[in-house]
Amino acid sequence: MATCTVALLASLLGKLFPESYVDASIFWVKLLATPLLLMGLTWHGERKGARSAGVWAAFPVVTGPILAILAYQHGAGLVVALIDFTLPAVLANLGFGLAFAWAASTRDSGWWPAMQCLALGLLSYAAISALIVALAPPLLGSALLVAISLCLAPRFYPKIKAFADVPAVKPSQMYWQKACIGSTVVVLVTYGAELLGHRWGGVLAMFPAMASVMATYYHGREGVASIHFLRGMPKGYWSFSVFCLSLQALLSAFEPYGGPGLCLAFSAAIALALGLQWLLLGRKTGRVSRH
Repeated sequence: MATCTVALLASLLGKLFPESYVDASIFWVKLLATPLLLMGLTWHGERKGARSAGVWAAFPVVTGPILAILAYQHGAGLVVALIDFTLPAVLANLGFGLAFAWAASTRDSGWWPAMQCLALGLLSYAAISALIVALAPPLLGSALLVAISLCLAPRFYPKIKAFADVPAVKPSQMYWQKACIGSTVVVLVTYGAELLGHRWGGVLAMFPAMASVMATYYHGREGVASIHFLRGMPKGYWSFSVFCLSLQALLSAFEPYGGPGLCLAFSAAIALALGLQWLLLGRKTGRVSRH
């Protein structure tokens, strides 16, 4: 919903106002839209728990607005090319989550151990991302590898107590951190895509901003909550993958229709991803989903 709203606002601004005004407006969209979405996810995590927050953190809350802004500024062709590397970047994010979770399982809670886990997770993400950029796998191969990895990944997370007592996260303790990180990632990636090229631009559109902030915070406060959170993310990556695949096909089909076509493409892709997300969340996950 928010992703297609970003695309629609960009299109309307381009028709109604001079280019300089539009550029300034798009900058503020980059700066403010994603933090508002992140705050909504934080509120959801406070109510439903770390595992459920992990599922929704994998949804294209950050990547969607990034791709919508790039589609408006540089055309649908760039986003179609970026998705060839955004989709396999799911593997890099799984690497981040597994590395963080295993590091967390051997460390006590606290901010210094949490930063150590974060460093190991980001190192894993960077290594897998570099491999993706170097190999440039075809989209069909990437989709198959992502599907296999998402099926197997839950088996490789460290075992944790199913009914661990994890306190709720107070929204006031999370909002500003996530807002700052989200704004920074969106601005840097959208401005850096041209400089880095479509390979690294596509991978960085899937930078684990949500996972980094929330997993670090959870481990700093309670330790085991970070593993609950990260174990929820593979389920959400199914919806993310559907978003990427459908968006690439829809952008290719609707590109000749300009701004309205972009809005339709993003709206349909988000609708498909949301539909799958609700189906996945509808499956019984037990009491652990509350944490």
